[in-house]
Amino acid sequence: MTGAVRESVIVHVPALREKPEDIELLVKFFQDEFNKKKQQKYQKQFRISTVSEMQKQLWPTNVRGLQNAVIQMMTNCETDIIDPSDFKNYLLKTQLGNWYAFRSGFKMA
Repeated sequence: MTGAVRESVIVHVPALREKPEDIELLVKFFQDEFNKKKQQKYQKQFRISTVSEMQKQLWPTNVRGLQNAVIQMMTNCETDIIDPSDFKNYLLKTQLGNWYAFRSGFKMA
């Protein structure tokens, strides 16, 4: 097949800030994956209020950024429940909460 013309396919994947309703499902998925890998007696979970706070943010990153946030919060949280305060602490300690905040108008609700 020499000389065949290949068409490019462009797929638009909306940013998290465009689809905040997806955040809840993604957090649940990443949470379950983390818990499967760790196989701890007590499974870590996000409070609904934490996920609500996460949905209010204008995420400047993609799904991988959300996955990293979930993993870091679950790893660093000393309890089995991730509270909104854990999310705010994550924002304060990371590039997401510092550099991106300045760069993209990321608001800490």
